[in-house]
Amino acid sequence: MAIRFQCPACSQPIEVDDADANHQVVCFYCRAVVTAPAVSHPPMTSGEQKLSSPGRPEFEHISEGSGQMRDVVRGRPVRRGKALGMIGLFSALAILIPIAVLIHPMSRFVAELEKQGLTQMPQEKQMQLIQEKSQHLVKENPQVVIAILGIFVLPMIAFGFSLAGLLLNSGRSWAVVGLVLSSAILLTFILSMITMLSKGVPNPI
Repeated sequence: MAIRFQCPACSQPIEVDDADANHQVVCFYCRAVVTAPAVSHPPMTSGEQKLSSPGRPEFEHISEGSGQMRDVVRGRPVRRGKALGMIGLFSALAILIPIAVLIHPMSRFVAELEKQGLTQMPQEKQMQLIQEKSQHLVKENPQVVIAILGIFVLPMIAFGFSLAGLLLNSGRSWAVVGLVLSSAILLTFILSMITMLSKGVPNPI
């Protein structure tokens, strides 16, 4: 059995599986995201609906159960699984990798600053010492630069995929979590950078 109805956006005839009742689907013709009704709606009269393109069936079938829908405009499959949301969430969680890489060298960096008596120095000498130690840190540990870039880039990737998953209904529950995590990480990173710049702390990169 199938459910037949007209797209609310463009009035073209659509057919979906019974399992897709009350679920969102994408119209083949106008690409609008619409909610399939629970039962078939009778077709509109010829004067009320737009004519389908020649050669198309009266009702274009959308199979939600298979996780794919044929893209009429581009002629290739459009997957509507959980991919985008999952990529967004896992990209946000992947931030733990560069953080783990930074733990050891940064702990040594802080220990050396404390050993040099950073807090008792004038501010100008503090900045000079931090800059010297930062350059030394990067020279001895080149992976630090990659890790710092990863901390910034991964949340941006996570934010982009999570937002796409939310808007395109591709793993929305995953996307919401990924969006929250990536937004929090980006906000923390940006605030930290603003604080460092306002205090004149040099960037080790």
